[in-house]
Amino acid sequence: MAIPTLPPEMISRALDDALQVKIDPQDPEFEARARDVLARVLESTPARLAYFDSIERQWRDADQSLGHEGPSYYPSEPGALMRVESSAAMEADGLDRIGPTGWQESETGTRGTVLIVDDSATDLYVLSTYMRDAGFTVRTAVDGWDALAKFDSHVDFMLLDVSMPRMDGIELLEMIHRRGHEVPALMITSHPSVEVQTRAEAAGADGVLAKPAVSPELRARVEQLALRVGA
Repeated sequence: MAIPTLPPEMISRALDDALQVKIDPQDPEFEARARDVLARVLESTPARLAYFDSIERQWRDADQSLGHEGPSYYPSEPGALMRVESSAAMEADGLDRIGPTGWQESETGTRGTVLIVDDSATDLYVLSTYMRDAGFTVRTAVDGWDALAKFDSHVDFMLLDVSMPRMDGIELLEMIHRRGHEVPALMITSHPSVEVQTRAEAAGADGVLAKPAVSPELRARVEQLALRVGA
């Protein structure tokens, strides 16, 4: 199935926003040059978020005039960041939808919905794969602000990385609780400390676990939370 590309002008502006790299959209070598720069975008979380945000903003400004319902990315390969695909077409290809800021939702599971938030693509993949295989519907987000946009009343519990750009996991949990949602959450961190434990407990977290992301302790705590919420 052919995947239509985003307009060169839109890609060019997003690259300028993300890395301050200017490429003339009329350049005959635009695609090759853009791929080289996009490889650098994928290596940097702030640059990747800036690229996604720019595309999303331009898409809204254009009022979706391209005839597709929204940009979707496969953020593991530079050329993929230049393409756009409708959800229906992606589902026909057996692919999950990944939105402009990293949101992904798996096929509906039988044990409730978990929101996983982590700026590490590796940890996000490992956690989401484990939870999906365990029977949960999985939503993912790449930082706190992204998660706020994806959170709703269908989320049964959350797995939150502590250290993330823009808004960390503890700040995210505080924000969700301030909005009146008492959703259970486990914090996950590469740098456990008394300070992190204290902040997490004050925010209402149900525990702080050290990475690696999937550990025997995490499996046990997930099952405890699942029983607690009836999932």
